[in-house]
Amino acid sequence: MAGVMNCDIHLTDKLSQYVDEVRKGLKLPFISPCVNRSLPKFSVMENSLIYGLAGLKNVGLEAMDLLVKVRNKKVFVNLFEDIEMIKKNGLAKGGSLENAIGMVALDLKVFLLEIILLWLVL
Repeated sequence: MAGVMNCDIHLTDKLSQYVDEVRKGLKLPFISPCVNRSLPKFSVMENSLIYGLAGLKNVGLEAMDLLVKVRNKKVFVNLFEDIEMIKKNGLAKGGSLENAIGMVALDLKVFLLEIILLWLVL
């Protein structure tokens, strides 16, 4: 299934159908996109399908290849530091900074906590 999804990686509507099939129809273990675990393309690890970062809307395969190379040097842990790392490594070119931020902020709880703490400090 990962191979089929990689062939249609640019068709996000089709990918959502494939994900539904993996989860509900095939009942296979599925790992949601994660900036620290996922590869640019869909992959399989320990019999689980891992969502490919390039399968997310408006991010692109080349940008996600670069993101994984950056991640291999330093794991993403803090939203504000991660944005700086993204900027320094050229991932924010072409107005795609918002998409890159969305990639880093996949863990909404951490993102919201940092926003609240920033708001309290200001």
